[in-house]
Amino acid sequence: GGVIKLYVPPSPERMQKAFEARKVSFAKTGGRVDLVFNDYALPGDSMTVDFDTASKKIQSLSVKSYLDTPQNPVTMKVDFATLPDGTSHPSRTTLDARGQDIVEVTSVNSNYRKSSGF
Repeated sequence: GGVIKLYVPPSPERMQKAFEARKVSFAKTGGRVDLVFNDYALPGDSMTVDFDTASKKIQSLSVKSYLDTPQNPVTMKVDFATLPDGTSHPSRTTLDARGQDIVEVTSVNSNYRKSSGF
């Protein structure tokens, strides 16, 4: 859980710092742009945001980071989905921390509904 909170949801402040430090690169393919933030939350990490330019929504996040030290690498992929009201939310998170005897953990979020207000 702790490493996920460093990246999800993406922090506008951390993204701004990366832009200011010139640690962001761009790659455009079709209607999508990949923004790669280096040294985003931890020294030596990277977070790639796959952004759909038509819908102006994040499609996915890919993270290369670590737990405690760089010798304990962690990768994470977060896929986003859109609710009927247009709200974007993390729909699937896959965390791979092989150095921690956690081969892969996948979390799926679905069936979001508006509360009835009771």
